[in-house]
Amino acid sequence: MKNKYLSEVIEEYKEEILGNNDMILISAGVGAGKNTWVQKELVKELKDDETILFITSRKMIQEQALKNYAFSDSLKICIENHYHFVTTHQKLSAILINENDIYENIKKLEKLNFKYIVIDEVHSLIADSGFADSTYYISMLINYFLAQGKKIICMSATINSLSPYFRRYGNYKSFDFSNECYNVKPKNVEIINKEKAYELLSQANPKNKMVYMANSATDICKKFVPNLIKNYKVDKKNISISISDTKKDSLKLDSNTAIKEILDNMNTVNDYIVNNETLPEDINLLIATSKIKEGINLTDSNIKAMFCESHNPIDIIQFSGRYRKNVENFYIINNSYNQIQEEDILSMNIEYDLLHNIFLEIINLYHSILIYKTTKHINHFLKIYMETHHTDIDTLISNMHFTNATTNLITMLEPNVNNKNKKEKNIITKPKSNKNYTKSLKNCYTMLGFAYNKELNDFKKFITNKFSLLRYNPILDKYEIYSESYYYKLDSFESYKKYQEDSEKFIKDVLQIDNVSKNLPKFTSKDNKKSIKREILKLLSDNKWLNIRLNKETQKTILDKINHTILNKKYQQLGRLLSAYDISFEKPGANKESYILITETFN
Repeated sequence: MKNKYLSEVIEEYKEEILGNNDMILISAGVGAGKNTWVQKELVKELKDDETILFITSRKMIQEQALKNYAFSDSLKICIENHYHFVTTHQKLSAILINENDIYENIKKLEKLNFKYIVIDEVHSLIADSGFADSTYYISMLINYFLAQGKKIICMSATINSLSPYFRRYGNYKSFDFSNECYNVKPKNVEIINKEKAYELLSQANPKNKMVYMANSATDICKKFVPNLIKNYKVDKKNISISISDTKKDSLKLDSNTAIKEILDNMNTVNDYIVNNETLPEDINLLIATSKIKEGINLTDSNIKAMFCESHNPIDIIQFSGRYRKNVENFYIINNSYNQIQEEDILSMNIEYDLLHNIFLEIINLYHSILIYKTTKHINHFLKIYMETHHTDIDTLISNMHFTNATTNLITMLEPNVNNKNKKEKNIITKPKSNKNYTKSLKNCYTMLGFAYNKELNDFKKFITNKFSLLRYNPILDKYEIYSESYYYKLDSFESYKKYQEDSEKFIKDVLQIDNVSKNLPKFTSKDNKKSIKREILKLLSDNKWLNIRLNKETQKTILDKINHTILNKKYQQLGRLLSAYDISFEKPGANKESYILITETFN
């Protein structure tokens, strides 16, 4: 029975879950209480000085976890007080990848003495790789901790679809509690076009609130919300936008006044949602990117509809469960832009094959040579040489001969070196001042180091620009294929193809529900113009709209019906639509009310 929380069903499997397997995958539906289990039950398995490293995909999930006093997002406070460290992908990757040595940064993490590493919403390691590198560094860290024998617990409502990806980790075990726990699902799913969505969204009010997840933050701010405000007369005060802070800052620069005002209020609304798990009273529409699909619990009794532009199974499942009361109507937008195109997949597959079979080994070999040539490794080599030969720097220098090229470099760095008494063309002797020569040699290494480091950095920049799937692993000091990004793009495109083949079956399989319907126009712009004209005339005839005067209100009704049931295109005026399909009409004289008389007949 799907009426239990995770903490209730997991008890009998506890020994196996916390036992010998290095990695555990826990699958439970949206709303099953996975985070609650971590914060209230898993903490009981710790000794006094042990902690949990809790890694999540979204800042809003982090903020909800921080409601528990034993969790902190400050590494310093966690170390000092034995608190559990809760952090996002982005913040943790920033801690790891900065100007300091990555091993020093990992040692700081290990000071927490964490027993368990919990990866919440683990599917985001795949889903977010389409737009962020932070997931690569989290996967890199997982591999490191597995090698150190740390226990990793991954949680998601969509783990089953990711099993092929996680097989690479070896010693892992999956537990699926989906059939036993609460699992939030929509009651009705309808596949519609964006034009129909506009019409429905314009009807939002305090008793009929709605949430819309778009594929693009730019589209939200440049097209979608401006269209709602201008053409559908939605009050900007009743709209909230939720996108990443980075996107918000960049889009504010050239957005209109209305959008700027909405974006200025974004963080206030987000904070309200986190703290109250409801939309603010004055907000009827929440328009968001995938930022909204995880970790947010909406419990408003007046949210009546949710809209999803994505056709990716992970996005659909996660977003559909944000409303914890099983939303009445869930709409899939049929004509949303799919960001991954077939040509992108073809290009990516070619790159993957080239890297996997040929270039990756060559790139890492050349990279190793450049690393060896840098100052750090020259000095390291010099140190090893002196230790194995039982000598010191002064003795080593006194026994060295230098070519003219090296001499010129040393001379440039240390003008006081006396090399006037060169007696051989390619060999010089040690000058009188051993101290000056030692200093010059060190300067020489420094100069060479600068040159080699520049060469190394230029190579890194060139190679990562050349191959979009290539990422540098600073722990292993080598390049790797960003397999998360490859898997996500491939899976997204394959899912989109399945959706196009049979959208109703695809959505039924993804959400595991039968109540899925389609409400789409019969024609596209590519269809035969005469067929479309006949279908329009049939609709007009059936509703007795031919050869009578049509007022503005009736014209709007006709427009909506034609746009939403016949055409895959949005017309703003009935006259333009009729002209486009050669349908005869007149505008009667003295026409203050803008009447239209359609004079065409239907046979």
